[in-house]
Amino acid sequence: MPERVQQTALSVWQRIHDFWLGLSRLQHILIISATAVVTIAVGILIFAMTRPHLIDIATAKDADEAKAIQDVLSGEGISYTVSKNGMTYTINEKDEAAASIALGTNGIPSKGYSISDVIDGSFSTTEADKKKRYQVYLEDKFAAQLETISGIKEAEVTLSLPDDDGTLIADTKEY
Repeated sequence: MPERVQQTALSVWQRIHDFWLGLSRLQHILIISATAVVTIAVGILIFAMTRPHLIDIATAKDADEAKAIQDVLSGEGISYTVSKNGMTYTINEKDEAAASIALGTNGIPSKGYSISDVIDGSFSTTEADKKKRYQVYLEDKFAAQLETISGIKEAEVTLSLPDDDGTLIADTKEY
């Protein structure tokens, strides 16, 4: 059995060798070039896909807060990078939850959903989408403000914004 496998392998290699010798110089160059291009493209794709996605987790207001952020992230074993100004901290996206919890328990607000997330949108973003984003922004903002009050460990806010489409019918009230 091993002899048969070895003969088959030699036969395949011999066929490939014969095929290669039957090609012209231009065909050799084209095959080698195409193989190189495909290899480089796959390498770039692998590099891009395995590269960690970094996000900003916190921006310090002063040097004391910057030191506190560094201490918290280092204490939790979360790797981070600091911007050139030394005030913005960037982490790997997969560590966002752990970093937000660690910073929150130490009284340092992490970056969350902001008003720029509400108003920044593409052409496909509808007014209904913007309204939902604004509602989520307000809920998060109010919950964060409530959690700063002593005696409140966790707050969850649910808002119900009325439908106002700017028409006269929306302005009429039933009595």
